[in-house]
Amino acid sequence: MSDYMDFWCIDKKKKRMHNIIMYILIIALLFVFSNVMIYLYINGTYKAIEDSKIEVENPNITIEQAKATYVNGYVNGKIKNNTEETINEKYIKFEFSTLRDVNIGNKYLKIENLEPGQEIEYKVNFKYQDIKKMKISEATAEEVKKNATESEFEITEEMKQGMLIGTLLILLLKNNNTNT
Repeated sequence: MSDYMDFWCIDKKKKRMHNIIMYILIIALLFVFSNVMIYLYINGTYKAIEDSKIEVENPNITIEQAKATYVNGYVNGKIKNNTEETINEKYIKFEFSTLRDVNIGNKYLKIENLEPGQEIEYKVNFKYQDIKKMKISEATAEEVKKNATESEFEITEEMKQGMLIGTLLILLLKNNNTNT
């Protein structure tokens, strides 16, 4: 007759350490499987932003990817200085709108010390709903000071590191609370 604790990885005749290792292995495999499935699902919800306009002559701006879900998205590409002088204190404005040209929000990217012929990569993340169109234009310093809020500026590397550490701490605390 079978015992209540009979399971394919638990053998009462083997040592207890073997059972503990099997539990750890099962938990690790479930963790990896769930993370892979979550990653695939989230990336599958991103759709390309088809209608995008670039209204900037200099610097030369290219879009490599522009994708959005219903609630957020990202744009990444390259900026190349195609003039003979260094570009300082220039602002690029990303305008995000719906299918019916309702402006949902803006993001600003500041370009500093871009040498002639130099090419840099950019990535702009946004959290706006139902984005179907995007326009990239040049913004003046006065317009940025007058209209832009802190959330419309691109996140710096220091902020990304702080957010990453904070997210990891929250996940660890959440996992500890659910395990107890």
